[in-house]
Amino acid sequence: MVTSTNTIYGDFRAFIARKGEPLSKWYVGTTAEVYQSLFVEHYVSEHEGNWIYKQCANNQSAKNVKLSLMRLGCDGKAGGWDESINIVYAYLKSPGTKP
Repeated sequence: MVTSTNTIYGDFRAFIARKGEPLSKWYVGTTAEVYQSLFVEHYVSEHEGNWIYKQCANNQSAKNVKLSLMRLGCDGKAGGWDESINIVYAYLKSPGTKP
């Protein structure tokens, strides 16, 4: 079953709200390789970090979720919209993460 863009967006909003940190302390991105992006490129702790990811129906859905979260105040980079990228992720930035 494919999850709708609005449902995924709501999941991210709820997850971030539960953590109680300002949106500006969160980084949001899109990827085709979750493990590589979160734990290798951004140095997020797999076991102790606050992170979430969801697979979207397509790259347009992932792009919409990412850009909507960025408009609310999450950190992230625009661009790089590859057709194969349909996963959106977010993590709470910390001194050990990049950025």
